[in-house]
Order: sequence, then structure tokens, then C-alpha cells
Amino acid sequence: MLCLKRLEVQGFGPFADHQVLEFLEGPGVTVIYGENMRGKTSLLNAIRYAFFGTVVGRGSRVRRLHTVSNRDLVADGQYGFSVSLTFDYDGVEYELFRECKPRGQVPANDDDYSLEVLLRKGNTTLGPQEREKALQQIFPKEVSRFFLFDGELLQEYEELLINESVAGHRISEAIERILGVPILKRGRAHLTQLSEEADKAAAKEASKHEKTKALGTALQQATEQKAAHQKELARKQEELNTLNTRRAEIEQLLQSQQKYASILQEHEEAEGRLTEAGKEEKSARGDLQRAMGDAWRSLLRDPVRAARTAAQA
Repeated sequence: MLCLKRLEVQGFGPFADHQVLEFLEGPGVTVIYGENMRGKTSLLNAIRYAFFGTVVGRGSRVRRLHTVSNRDLVADGQYGFSVSLTFDYDGVEYELFRECKPRGQVPANDDDYSLEVLLRKGNTTLGPQEREKALQQIFPKEVSRFFLFDGELLQEYEELLINESVAGHRISEAIERILGVPILKRGRAHLTQLSEEADKAAAKEASKHEKTKALGTALQQATEQKAAHQKELARKQEELNTLNTRRAEIEQLLQSQQKYASILQEHEEAEGRLTEAGKEEKSARGDLQRAMGDAWRSLLRDPVRAARTAAQA
């Protein structure tokens, strides 16, 4: 059983300084509440980044790590961030640490950062292969969306009810993958690799004999061509993912600019109303001054009349 104990972040999203979140020991629920845009989703993303090294933005799109650094620190020329997560799994304490550090002074994209990952199991620090195997066993990425659940994701599940929705189709596929158990996917990938290795071995063996030399050569060429196509397909898929991520960032930036433009327009309208109110106030002051110019007459009217009457008597 996986039980979170402690989360530490620094320079991650809205958290510029070193922040520590202690989870209560034992069974129960930890509730983190606050106003919108105050970092609740960023805490969830910090846990996701600790386990998988990725950060998800609006629309469940993977964000570039270059955009995750705290904006105030970036304005001061400080880039990078770190996340540390302490948890128990099957009675053993683990500490998972990830850090994203810039290679140069002013990084421009994800390639300008170096990534450091450490996983401590008890008193032992695991190597890269042991670390990946342990993390895959502790928390498979394929099931993460059902545990790292953000309330904003409800909209995507609502779209699942729409038959022709793209999001609904995507979520349906995700559920089918999870119901199929992640280990089956890894088994299929392993069997595919074994099949490719067997084809290469068969082609190599066939090329040794005169009767099957031509067949072996053709098989070997076909295997190499297949591998090249698969490599190109993976490259295109990675390029598509990068472009989709960039498009999501641009769309989010445009939405922010539209929001600021609306606020600026409201500010200008408020300034216009304030100017008109100032003019009205100035006009009212003028009217008041003119009225006060004759006001003293009304105050002296009765005393003067009484004095005149007394003098005539």
C-alpha cells in the first residue's frame, strides 16, 4: 500500500521558497483548501512530477519543464526547481527526489536543463534500472489519472457522455487500457521485441546457406526497413506531442492576454466614469459656491428687519 508522508517543493510553480507539506500518519483524508490560482493543482502536479517527471497543464496536456519555474524567481534570473516526496510502500520508507537545473545562465527550452533523479529505499539509494523498476511497481503511470485526480478533470469525464467527443474517445481508451492491466502492455512490448530479435536471427542464419541466402538477405532488409519505419514513426509521434504541447501553451497565453485585455478595458471604463464624476463634482462645487455667495443675505434678513422696525419705533 502506498502512503504519502511528506512533500517538499522549491521554485516549483507558485512556490518560490522552500515549502513543506506534512501528511497525517495513518489512514484518513488530508484536505487542502484555498482560493483559485493559489497552488492546489500545483501541489498535485508536484506529486506527479516526483513520480513521473512530467507536469500536466490545462486539458491534461504535458507542459514544458521550462515553463514550470516560479515566475518571480525567473524575473530575478533564477531558473529550475526541485521536488522531494517521502512515502511508505509495503512497510518500507522511500524518498524520491527530482531536480530540474539549468545548464546555462539563461535557458530557453527544456534541452537547456539537466535532470537529476534519486530514489532512496530505506537506507539504500537505488540505481537507475532498479529505480525505474521500483517506481513502475509502486505507482504505474497508466493508472495515475485515477489517483492524481484534479477536480478540473470532471469536465473531461462529462464529455465522455458525448458520443462523438474527442475527449470522450480518449478517456474511453484510457479506461480500457487500465482495465487491461499495465503489465499486459509491458508484456506485449517485450514479446514484440523478442519477435523482432527472432526475425533478425532467422535472417542472419538464412543468409549463411546458399539456398536461402537470397531469402535471408531479403528478410534482413525488410527487418531493417521495418525498424527504420518504426523509428521514424516514433520521431513523428514525439514531434506531434511537442507541437501539441506548444499549441496548448500558446492557447493558454492567448486566454491570459484576453483576460488581461478585458481587465484593462474595465479599468479604462472605470477611469472614464471617475473622470465624469470629477467633472460633475467640480460643477456641483461651483453651484454651491454661487449659492453660498448669497446665503449670508438670508441669515441677516430677520435681524436687519427687526433692527429697522425698532429704529422706526
